[in-house]
Amino acid sequence: MGIYRVFAGADGESHIEEIDLDKNADLCSFLNVAEVRIHQFSELRSMDFHPLTERRLIIHLRGEVEIGVS
Repeated sequence: MGIYRVFAGADGESHIEEIDLDKNADLCSFLNVAEVRIHQFSELRSMDFHPLTERRLIIHLRGEVEIGVS
């Protein structure tokens, strides 16, 4: 299991980095949020690239995830 950050860099490309919670203890603190949505998907899904206007925290409780970046 891991925690990953996907982001657009100054070079205009997408990047992914693994987050080490031992080195980023501040990420373990509580956050105030405006909205929470819970989705359950019963089958394999493929999502094409799409830019988001806001930050999102996505938590997978079981299964596998494959992430590709440029």
